[in-house]
Amino acid sequence: MATFKHISSKNADYGAAEQYLTFEHDEFTMKPTLDENGRLVLRDDYRISSLNCGDEDFAIACMRSNLKYGKNQKREDVKSHHYIISFDPRDAPDNGLTVDRAQALGEEFCKTHFPGHQALVCTHPDGHNHSGNIHVHIVINSLRIAEVPLLPYMERPADTREGCKHRCTDAAMEYNDNAIFRLATAQEAEPEDYTGEDGLLYCGSCRQPKEAYFPEGKTFFGRDRHPKECDCQRKRRETLEASHREYKHREEVERLKRTGFTDPAMREWTFENDNGKCPQMHKAHAYVECWEEMKAGNIGYLLWGMVGTGKSYFAGCIANALMEKEVSVCMTNFALILNDLAASYKDRNEYIARLCSFPLLIKANCVRLTIFGMERGTEYGLEQVYNVVDSRYHSGKPLIVTTNLTLEELQNPEDTAHARIYDRLTEMCTPVRITGENFRKAKAWEKMEHLKKLLNGKEICL
Repeated sequence: MATFKHISSKNADYGAAEQYLTFEHDEFTMKPTLDENGRLVLRDDYRISSLNCGDEDFAIACMRSNLKYGKNQKREDVKSHHYIISFDPRDAPDNGLTVDRAQALGEEFCKTHFPGHQALVCTHPDGHNHSGNIHVHIVINSLRIAEVPLLPYMERPADTREGCKHRCTDAAMEYNDNAIFRLATAQEAEPEDYTGEDGLLYCGSCRQPKEAYFPEGKTFFGRDRHPKECDCQRKRRETLEASHREYKHREEVERLKRTGFTDPAMREWTFENDNGKCPQMHKAHAYVECWEEMKAGNIGYLLWGMVGTGKSYFAGCIANALMEKEVSVCMTNFALILNDLAASYKDRNEYIARLCSFPLLIKANCVRLTIFGMERGTEYGLEQVYNVVDSRYHSGKPLIVTTNLTLEELQNPEDTAHARIYDRLTEMCTPVRITGENFRKAKAWEKMEHLKKLLNGKEICL
């Protein structure tokens, strides 16, 4: 059974409707949900389409039509109508209702019952307070942009005319409420389908019924049957759902990499691209495989070794692999952190809190901090670095740091300011020495050899 609700809106911002439909909102305050970066959060699953908008966005198309006909220009004008079709949670297992089928039903319903209106049709898989029911939102511009046929609930000639406005009357609500069930229970027949001896529609491919009778003696709006998913429909649904899940996964991974990496080149630092020359790479694999234990135990790595041995690449492999598991990671370096803190002095606490919000924070290129030359002096820089490290320590979340310093230098700092930082790092992070060959020298040698082949003994002036 489905319910039908209506909400009228005087809001002139048509884009707000699309924002509500596609981004998460608090169920009680109706305010949008923001991520750790203050950005809107996309809903996990939805289907959305627009009708009668041409190639334009719904909001732009509505505003253009309003200007053309001189309507919806006053504050008191009803700018749009929002209809909600909410299906029973049992419709999915009992009647074979899927998100895609509900979206198709919503589009068909909108075309039939709100003809001539620009519209958004959006289907969500879960209801208010996670009740689990599939529901369809239909938002229409109150202005009609085309002449339409007279429908049974229409009472005035203006209800069909181009340039006039939609009216939601009691008669319209009753008519549409009854129409929803007729639409939802109408099973779509393929050319090869057939009617069985029991009077039900059967799939011509898998020979399974596409309908089922209600319990004996029960009907709904005069119908004694409801749709049922055959094997072919189930396989198509499962394929579509798997495809949609993969799409949402890739979308989320892309978002994590866009917000988590300070350098696009870090996206390529993956296990798949590893040249196999780092003897310690198995420890990066182990960290990812045991991530839940690492997170629970607040266990990080202190990656140390000579310049060019692949410490940052090692850390980047961990970051990329965890992001593929939809774990939020921030990979940056101390120099950028200090620059950001200096540039946003007033928002320093908020900036540090954001760094502490990531389940894993990776700081690359930790060297002797006296070389940074901050405007406020090295003392200020050291204090800010300590604040970041200490805040991360108290957050109880793991930290991975790479450094060109030796373990002996970390254990014997040059002064108290550095000692405070190094003590925190060695307490939080397990030391791992990276002993791979200097890949930068290897790349330089490869380039030199390639250049020699290109020149082939020719003399050039540089």
